[in-house]
Amino acid sequence: MAPTSHASSGKSRRSPHRRGPVVVEVASWRDARSDLTAAADIHAGIGDDFSVHLLRLHEPDLTPLPEDGVFQFSSRDPALAQKLEELFRSLQPDIVHTHRLEDFRTIAAAARRAEVSHLVHSLDSQTDAQPTRNSISMVTTLSGHDSVLVAMPGAAVNEAVGDGRTFVIRPGIDCGRYQPGDVARARRKIGLPIGQRIVGCASPADHLDPLLKALFRLPQDVHIALFGPAILNAQQRMHLRRYNLEERIHVLGPWAEPQLIYQAIDAYFHGPGENPIPRPVLAAQASGKRVIATVPIHSGALCPRAGVLLPSPFVPAIVSAIKKTLSDSNAVSPREFIETNWNSGSSMRSYGELFRSLASGGIEPAHATEPEAPTPA
Repeated sequence: MAPTSHASSGKSRRSPHRRGPVVVEVASWRDARSDLTAAADIHAGIGDDFSVHLLRLHEPDLTPLPEDGVFQFSSRDPALAQKLEELFRSLQPDIVHTHRLEDFRTIAAAARRAEVSHLVHSLDSQTDAQPTRNSISMVTTLSGHDSVLVAMPGAAVNEAVGDGRTFVIRPGIDCGRYQPGDVARARRKIGLPIGQRIVGCASPADHLDPLLKALFRLPQDVHIALFGPAILNAQQRMHLRRYNLEERIHVLGPWAEPQLIYQAIDAYFHGPGENPIPRPVLAAQASGKRVIATVPIHSGALCPRAGVLLPSPFVPAIVSAIKKTLSDSNAVSPREFIETNWNSGSSMRSYGELFRSLASGGIEPAHATEPEAPTPA
C-alpha cells in the first residue's frame, strides 16, 4: 500500500531540478502536540531551500485529524515497517531525523532498507529515558552503519566522550510562536479558572512530587496546570484526594495548544530532570512568564533577573520561591533574555548547516562544548 498524506510529496522526489536536501522529521504525536522537540521548528522554518516532511507516530487508539504536510501512522501498526519503507522510497530523503529513541528503533531498519543516506538523532532527556552515553551507544548499534549523527543539545554533550559522529547544536525556541498574550482569553480557550493564580508545569510524572507537596503549603488561590508529559500517576492522585487538593490541579495533557497554556499561566515550575535546557523553560520565558526551576537545569537557561534556580527540590524552598514569584508584580519580563540568547534562529541555522553538509557529503564533526554564556536581559 502506498503511503498517504494530506501533503503533496512531488517536490521531494529526487530529480536534477530539486532545490535542496529532503528531510523527514519524526515526532511522536504527543511530543508534537506538546512541542517537546525541535521537529516543528525545523518543519516550519529551517530554510526555503529544504523540502521538509513531518512524520508523526501516534497511539493505536488515537485517530488524529488530517494535517497538511504531515504523514501519520499508528506506532503499533503490524505493517508499520513496510509502510515506513514505502514512504521513504517515495520521498527519497537525504536525512531522516528522530528525537526519541523508541522512534529511532522503529525508523532505523526501515530507513536502512530504503537506502536513506543519513540518520540523525537529537538527544533530549525530556523525551529519552536513557542517559546520554547509553543513547549514543544504542543509536550507533541500531543504525547498522556509521552515517548516524547524534545532535546533542546544550550541556548534555559533556557525557559523550570519544564519539566522532557527535555534533553540538545549541537549542532554541520560536519566539514568533511563543509570545505574551491575553491571560483571560487564553484561560477561557483551554478551560482554566479566571481569578486564580496558576503555576504551569510540564515535568514528567516522576518529577512532580515536590510540586504537589508544595501545593498543600501554598495559599488556596494558587492552582497548578499540568500539561504535556505531566500526567498524574495513581499514587499522586491518591495524595491529592487525601489532602483535598484535586480542585486545585488541572491536567491539560497534550490536548491544549502549548502557546495558549504559557499565556494562561502566571508562572512556570520545572522539576528535577536530566535535561539541562528543557524547551518548556525556554517557551515559558519567551511568553513572558517567570520560571522556578531546580538543578540540573543549566543556569544560563534562566533569565538572571526574573528566574529562580533552586539547588534541590526542597519543598519549603519551592513554596517560598512560588510565593515570591507570584507576589512580585514589578519583576522584569524574561522575554528579551530569550530573544537575545535562546531564539530558535541560531539552532535552525546550525541544523541547516549540518543537513546541507550531510547531503553534500562534506561533513566534519564538531567538538562538544558548553552553551555560550548568556547575555543578561
